Amino acid sequence: MERSESLRNVTGAAIGIRPNGWRALDQLGIGESLRHTAVRLQRARELSLDGGREKEISMVPWGGETRCLRRKDLIDTLYNALPQGTIKFGCQLESIKLNTYSTKPVLRFVDGSSIIAKVVIGCDGAKSIIADFLNLKPTRMFPSSAIRGLTNYPNGHSFENEFARFWKDNILVGIIPVDNNLMKNFGKILMQYDD
Repeated sequence: MERSESLRNVTGAAIGIRPNGWRALDQLGIGESLRHTAVRLQRARELSLDGGREKEISMVPWGGETRCLRRKDLIDTLYNALPQGTIKFGCQLESIKLNTYSTKPVLRFVDGSSIIAKVVIGCDGAKSIIADFLNLKPTRMFPSSAIRGLTNYPNGHSFENEFARFWKDNILVGIIPVDNNLMKNFGKILMQYDD
């Protein structure tokens, strides 16, 4: 059930997939096709601009295979692997309650329709009806601000297949190759809030 009227595959930059993610994608039968869309990262490197400390982070603690995928490639591949009609678009969840007889969740939608589900997995954002139903802690403001984007090098880039990040004080920037032409760029500022 998707609130949007269509597949939301045009926003977002890229996502790093570590070994456990690749195992899950392999179980879904889409890992191999996604491997062709992204280079395998060989190492990770951190450089502190506060004193010039550099630290190489081995990929081994991550268990091996790590790649950065374009979000669009991941969403499109997952969508195309599903039987047609599996996703119902334009469905905004209004409430969720347990059926008193079967204890199965009953999902009621804004358009008045409802379904009895066997399993519910919620990805419904900050004002989550599912999180409220489960009595999860309310969302909190995370004290950071981040910018992510993609840079395309039509003639190829000369960067190594490494996750590189650099920081000074409370500012972090970095790059991750997606393929031979595309780089994910990010910047993050850790903010201080007065309580």
